[in-house]
Amino acid sequence: MKTLGRFQIVALALLGLVLLAPLSLEAAGTSLLETVQQRGRVIVGVPTDAVPFGSIDKTGNRVGFSMDLAKEIADALKVKLELRDTNPTTRIPLIQSGGVDVVIEPSLITKKRMEVVDFTVPYYMDLKGNRMIVEKGSAIKGYRDLGGKTVAVIQGSIAIDRIKRNAPNAKLLILQDYPATLLALKRGQADALFAMDYIVAEMLEKNRGENFEATPPLMEIQLIGMMVRQNDSKWRNAIDFVLHDLWQSKKYHEIYRKHFQRDPHPNFSIPQWEF
Repeated sequence: MKTLGRFQIVALALLGLVLLAPLSLEAAGTSLLETVQQRGRVIVGVPTDAVPFGSIDKTGNRVGFSMDLAKEIADALKVKLELRDTNPTTRIPLIQSGGVDVVIEPSLITKKRMEVVDFTVPYYMDLKGNRMIVEKGSAIKGYRDLGGKTVAVIQGSIAIDRIKRNAPNAKLLILQDYPATLLALKRGQADALFAMDYIVAEMLEKNRGENFEATPPLMEIQLIGMMVRQNDSKWRNAIDFVLHDLWQSKKYHEIYRKHFQRDPHPNFSIPQWEF
């Protein structure tokens, strides 16, 4: 019996890989859009402690801007909606593991995050950026005042990178959620609490009797997108097209006014495409 030479064995092995490649690519190339449609349900990650994007009302129901947008996506795709709680710590792992199909949180679009997940077109623009909560009369007004100070932030927040870059001598107290950061401030474990403008405003509103105030806005324009898995343009486009239609029909504006009590900023719009 004639034996195969080393070169022939390698050649056959490579041929096998080539023949199998289309099957592997086909399996790996299944878009989440098909999965969602076959499942009959879209799983959306939403926040529960980020008013007005997401919170729990007095009856125990999830409410907010994120929830209403999630409903619109489910309706447009003609599937049922399943909501799951997410936060800055869990949202990326849940996207990567397939625990959720899309995250609708106030997730800032950054280059670092786009190395591990993808984003839809921006669906919200924050013009004021970040602020800090400090004790009334505090000398802390901005980044330059944070040298040697302890700043409470939440894990997974863009605040961590911004403070490291703009106030390298500040000490970071990284906690799991916003209530924990506020508690640290109340207990004197932190000199400041760093968060997005709307979160700072909501915290101060809920704690009117406390001896706290907000610093001036740091004026960093922030574009917020919905987080999806990488390398699935078909799924990302499907959500982008829903956002396109919501903007064109003015339904987006209606939902926005409901939760923010104002119109979208005149300098912001969701991209529109020709069909």
